[in-house]
Formats: sequence, C-alpha cells, structure tokens
Amino acid sequence: MSEKQSIVLKILDRSYSLTIPAENEEIYRNASKRINEMIDKLRHQFPQKDEQDWLRLACLQFELNVLSLDKELQKEELGDSIVKECEELDEFIKINQ
Repeated sequence: MSEKQSIVLKILDRSYSLTIPAENEEIYRNASKRINEMIDKLRHQFPQKDEQDWLRLACLQFELNVLSLDKELQKEELGDSIVKECEELDEFIKINQ
C-alpha cells in the first residue's frame, strides 16, 4: 500500500490541503504550477475577465489538450492494430501457400 502525504497547493492565491499518495507529490505540484501559469497567461489575454472566468477558460484549455492527446493515442492504437493484423495476414498467407 502506498504511503499518504499531506500537501498544500496554491491555485489563484487560494490554498488547498490534500492528502495524496507520496509518490504523486511532484505530479500534483507540477499540475498546480501549470494551472497557475495558464491562469497568468489568460489574465494577460483577458484582463477584463474575473478569476472565475480565467478558471473556466483554463479548464477548457486543459480539456482540449486532453482530448487532443486522447485522439492521438487512439490513432496510434489503431495503427498498432492494423500493423498486427497485417502481420497475422502475412503469416496466414505464408502458411497457406
């Protein structure tokens, strides 16, 4: 069983106390860093908006990235599947010639 660890992450000047698996601390810290960087970027692009808008836009951007990566992964899996099927077909042809 993995050891748990308490950490505090700060997003948009608000602190969040979390208990996480110790081995995931770096991932959580990097995630909060990326969120804050995205919000800072959005702050400069849309200075007339408020914090809630920046959070929503950041969520949208991160989800678009996830969906894009998911689509690429599906393409890779499809490509791997096609290669496997071609190899099996080649083997079948060799055996049945």
